[in-house]
Amino acid sequence: MPLHHPCLKVLIAYEDPLVSIGLHTVFNERADILVVCASMLNGRYVEPLVDVVIADLACGLRIAAERRQLERTVRAPAARLLVITPHDTEENVRAALDAGIQGYIGLGSPVQELIEAVRSVAAGGRYLCAQATQRVADSLTRASLTARERQVLGLVAAGCSNKDISAALAISLSTVKAHVKALLDKLGASSRTQATSLAVSRGLITASSLPHPKAPSAPSVAPIPTRSQGRRPWQHAWMARIQAETPLAKL
Repeated sequence: MPLHHPCLKVLIAYEDPLVSIGLHTVFNERADILVVCASMLNGRYVEPLVDVVIADLACGLRIAAERRQLERTVRAPAARLLVITPHDTEENVRAALDAGIQGYIGLGSPVQELIEAVRSVAAGGRYLCAQATQRVADSLTRASLTARERQVLGLVAAGCSNKDISAALAISLSTVKAHVKALLDKLGASSRTQATSLAVSRGLITASSLPHPKAPSAPSVAPIPTRSQGRRPWQHAWMARIQAETPLAKL
């Protein structure tokens, strides 16, 4: 006599319409999984009573953040969260787990693994695909970067000098050098260039955020720039971003 799993209710909150249609097709072919429609209010998903919410990473992180705000005033059981994403970098896996997301699988995972992940998460467990599990395992063998080291890493990747970093973060030059040495050691890098490359491969920074060299233009006569004027536009952008996120107090 065949075993019958209890019917699970899932909500698909995947923002890519093609992926969303594919997920609907997969679940609609199964008698033991019911897809529940979601409504939208002011750009936010209004969750009906379901067992699992399936979302892309960005949407899953937003839902998790909204729940943390609601938990302060509303004590109600919430559906479990499973994210499906093409990005399995260490940074993304860490972000999902830190946000309280219970399931994480790759976009190219087999259908049977998706079904297994939904059932596992609905039953109260956690599910990580093989790639995400490997990322977590690898990260456990390395010391993690502190928040300040991540800021320094971003500025290093932007090509800022130690003096630029010192000015941007309002810390001493010796402190900058200590942070640079610490992050190089933690990344296992021997140079700033290698540190940037390793950080991109681990997902600590994105390649799109790095500066792209432009073709040299014809030389022109110009006044000698000040230190601030001599910085590249992308260095100004990185420093402005870091300064906006950094308190004035020195760390």
